[in-house]
Amino acid sequence: MAEKIPPSIYPPDEEGKQPIVLRHVDDYPEVPVTLTTMRFNKTGAWRNVRPVITDHKVGPCVGPCPMWILIPKFMDLVVQERFEDAAKVILERNPFPSITGRICPAPCEKPCNRRKLDKPVAIKAVERFLGDLGVLEEPGKPTGKKVAVIGSNIAGLTAAYFLARWGHEVKVFEASETICEHLRGRDDLPEDVLEREIEKVKAMGVEILTGQQAPQIDGFDAIVYTQLEVPTDADKITGVTDEPKVFKTGHSDPVKAIGAAKKVALSVQQFLNGEPIKPEPRPAAVVTPSQVNYFYFPEIPRFEGKEMAREDALTEASRCFSCGNCNSCGNCWVFCPEPAIDWIDDRPVINYDYCKGCGVCVVECPRGVIELEPEWK
Repeated sequence: MAEKIPPSIYPPDEEGKQPIVLRHVDDYPEVPVTLTTMRFNKTGAWRNVRPVITDHKVGPCVGPCPMWILIPKFMDLVVQERFEDAAKVILERNPFPSITGRICPAPCEKPCNRRKLDKPVAIKAVERFLGDLGVLEEPGKPTGKKVAVIGSNIAGLTAAYFLARWGHEVKVFEASETICEHLRGRDDLPEDVLEREIEKVKAMGVEILTGQQAPQIDGFDAIVYTQLEVPTDADKITGVTDEPKVFKTGHSDPVKAIGAAKKVALSVQQFLNGEPIKPEPRPAAVVTPSQVNYFYFPEIPRFEGKEMAREDALTEASRCFSCGNCNSCGNCWVFCPEPAIDWIDDRPVINYDYCKGCGVCVVECPRGVIELEPEWK
């Protein structure tokens, strides 16, 4: 496939000089503009549809991820070299990116919109890079609530991590003498990596007791039983059981176990807060290939190794289209024929006094963020 480049101001000259590649509004050279203004002519009254800069759309990579990690968001932060912030986006959904960055089968990569251009983004490798940075979160403000987690498998450690992060006092009870025994001895997961991730849970204030059977439930505000298979006597998503304040979670696949335990931890959090227990909705608004403007994305070779250096991560993250995630590229401002795009806190905002609803911004948005809706909606 011939190399594609984003729009450029000048074509290559006879000596073979490269064109100016425009990936961001700041890449455009300064040009003269009129000294007058069209602000007196409020053309917004002409429209019957309006463009909306959405914040609810996600890339096709998010839904297949068992943890529903906002992948385009952390990729964009990597491009900005905000590595710690990028890692924290992952930690919002997955406490163990160093583990999943090694053992996950990467279902997120299969539907990547970049497949239509060259190859999918190496999401798993970038996740591993960010996980190995060792970024830590702080435990939440103490709530006074006590939670027992039965089992130190990956589901148990996940539930414990999030419940401690939300401020609850958490104790993990493990009948054997080994923490997370089911993940030990794997060729794709070094022992030191696993131990480092376990220490992350302890750093959150979680007490892990080995050689201990399940305690009496009376001493805890909630109890979470975890196992290496999907519980048959609990709701498959919320983990709610017929027993008061008892929840269950687990899965034979360790990556799916993390996602399931995060959802059950949310149920426990709702229960402890006296809120109705309801599952988190699955991301539904997905950016499709037809909503991506491929003209703006050059072909870049995919990273095919395992262990990334910093520059590798930057290059690979730049391959991500950032589907559904506005990164303030400025295309809407550049192509808008009216003074209808304002900038507030470095973000584009549509001024409906002047927007005619022509839809140019929708077409020129590289990543499917802007969509048209009826004016009367």
